Amino acid sequence: MSKAIGEPPAWAQRLRAERLRPDRTWTRAEMARRLRVAAGGQVALAHPASLRDQIKGWERGDHKPSELYRLLYSKAFGIPVEELFAESSTTADPPNAPAPELAAVDGAGDVLQLGQLLESSDVGPGTLEDLEVMVYRLCCAYPTMPPAALRQQATSMIRTAAALRDGRITLAQHREIVVQAGWLSALLACVAFDVDDVLAAEGARRLCARLGREAGHGELIAWSYEIAAWIALVQGRYSDVVTACEVGLRHARASHAAAQLHLQAARGHARMGDAPATVVQLAEAQAIIDHLPRPSAPEHHFMIDPTKVQFYGTFIHTWLRQPPHNALAEEHAAEVVRQCTSNGAVRWPTRLGITRVLQGVLAGRRGELEEAVAHGRAGLAVGRSPAGLMDRAAELAAELAQLYPGERAVREFAEAIPASIASGPLALPSA
Repeated sequence: MSKAIGEPPAWAQRLRAERLRPDRTWTRAEMARRLRVAAGGQVALAHPASLRDQIKGWERGDHKPSELYRLLYSKAFGIPVEELFAESSTTADPPNAPAPELAAVDGAGDVLQLGQLLESSDVGPGTLEDLEVMVYRLCCAYPTMPPAALRQQATSMIRTAAALRDGRITLAQHREIVVQAGWLSALLACVAFDVDDVLAAEGARRLCARLGREAGHGELIAWSYEIAAWIALVQGRYSDVVTACEVGLRHARASHAAAQLHLQAARGHARMGDAPATVVQLAEAQAIIDHLPRPSAPEHHFMIDPTKVQFYGTFIHTWLRQPPHNALAEEHAAEVVRQCTSNGAVRWPTRLGITRVLQGVLAGRRGELEEAVAHGRAGLAVGRSPAGLMDRAAELAAELAQLYPGERAVREFAEAIPASIASGPLALPSA
């Protein structure tokens, strides 16, 4: 029998019918409470008032509940997920008695018996530990792994996480898988933007935000706004940078994401020439970093340590342009170069490349054209990120053209930038 126009889908009607069954007659507030009981405190659910509104929307058929809430409904009603949320209306009428395994559940016994059901899983703890370790290593590989390879591996790992989530898992395992998929989505957004795939970067960023909300993971949500701020910064939407950071900070608490959001806000203010606001944001970032444990792996892209403050300080003071800030930028840049090359190998290629280019800007302002061009070429030789490095190189070329009009060295450097995008980094200049 076809569904009447305007009638909710079969699964939505089923949710309402089950809630109002004669032996239940639960209000929406009671339904929200039952979903919380089913969760057993293992995952963070929406605020009670918000959850009541969601229940109302689900029963209207506005949209289908997420996989997590489908599982909770299944536990609360004692009906298999595939039966409860079947699209067809030909499913048998709901039984008048609970499923056998829930028949004796009453009052305080709910938690114990539902807890036993929620603990059943086909995924062993070692599998999730392996997933966490692999995600961690991919995040640490961001500074050095070629973007195409990192993107491929992160995409593959997200598919693996999705397959695990579709299996029989506990609520705690569900949340952990969602969190790891969230980190992979954040990483994918960064890698996609590095290779100038803005559409893919925005899609992955939004996925990170959705997964963060599903898991109740504030730092993941905060990182999704940090990535939005970064994209806005590169695109020249500086007021949007500050706005995105302000929103992200509402979710971040005292975390690595909070420190990074303050650093991005400082960059946005610096681009707009607001030195006082820039200084405030830098101080806020430093205060958070001072109270965070020092990362065991500073290469991890989503962990902030003091070396990154030096790197961002180079950006920020260069953009503020006044002589005192130029001097501070020179100091920061020298320290970043030392940090990137201290062990005989390049630790952060993109960071080093951008810093070299910024040293070129500072040398040009001091009247040292030859040194400025040498720094710029050295930066193009080691960097890997069109979204960041190439934009900084273009700014160096523009500033040198303004300071030294008609100079052949400036023209040749400007011509080298698109060539390096097409063919990869330039060969290092001979000593």
